[in-house]
Amino acid sequence: MPAYNELEYWETRYGASGTGLFDWYVGYDGVKPFLEMVPLRAASNVLVIGCGNSPLSEQIYDDGFRKITSVDFCETVISYMKSRAAVDRPELKYLTMDAVQLPLPDESFDVILDKGMLDCVLCEKESWGRVRQLVERVSNVLAPGGVYIVYSYGNPDDRRHLFNEELFGWKITTYWIPKPSIMDLRAGKPNENTPKEILRWELEGIDEDKVHFIYVMRKNSEDNNEEQQ
Repeated sequence: MPAYNELEYWETRYGASGTGLFDWYVGYDGVKPFLEMVPLRAASNVLVIGCGNSPLSEQIYDDGFRKITSVDFCETVISYMKSRAAVDRPELKYLTMDAVQLPLPDESFDVILDKGMLDCVLCEKESWGRVRQLVERVSNVLAPGGVYIVYSYGNPDDRRHLFNEELFGWKITTYWIPKPSIMDLRAGKPNENTPKEILRWELEGIDEDKVHFIYVMRKNSEDNNEEQQ
């Protein structure tokens, strides 16, 4: 397996390929339904962690949302995405940053998107500490009532406990969506399949090799706490 957790791998990959654009797991059509569910508003602050060379931030911007920050620890890809944004999307922010450390102000984002970032961290031999740090920093940076959305190939039995629902007080809902082919992703072909909620952890009938899982976590706010009492 490639060393997806190592900076050297990504610097080499992006340097050799001349960058270009590529989406992991799903295209924007697989993200937009969840942004509408949040719901995303013009004033919402959005953070995309492990952004890579995905056009996701550009597509959210083109839908009318301007407050988008995208981070990645690979300087090569951030420089490339900055150069793209400078032409037509000057308000987009791209920062070279380790998302596990996430040195950003607390409670400053309404939505945080993770499309494969958590899975990359899990490629490390001793990943538990880093995953815990990632989730903790995301929780700190997320505003009360904000939403953390994770796309992963890992099923709920392997992933959900990592989010430490009891400690961070998330309200977690899990979905699955059929995997688009690599060719369809490269071609930007829309995925017409609608994400489906997984009820009561039931995975029966789901071919895990053919789907991605989406974990939608809403951070508790005072209003949420009052509703639960």
